[in-house]
Amino acid sequence: MERGKIDYPPFPENYLRPKAKAILTEYRLAQEAAKRQGKPLPDFPEALLLPMLHNTWRDTAKVFYSNWIGKVYQITNNDRRKPFMEGVDPNDPLGLRQTLGMR
Repeated sequence: MERGKIDYPPFPENYLRPKAKAILTEYRLAQEAAKRQGKPLPDFPEALLLPMLHNTWRDTAKVFYSNWIGKVYQITNNDRRKPFMEGVDPNDPLGLRQTLGMR
């Protein structure tokens, strides 16, 4: 790596289509040229790339947050003055100590 020059990481495997890679490569070259010439950096081609990307984490994120909110609902008391349902240990509300065999 030359001093002050950024080495771009390789593209993620099996994620970007060839056209998206070409757009990003073209952007990188335009960015490097602008820096060399002291010109403003070009805008990132987000609008061109978005239709080509598949959001692989969306379903996982939905499940994660749904489970988290569900657990909060399960242990939270209906009485807003009380933080937990009856029988929930305030020092271990998720029951992790018991599950993990800790005391």
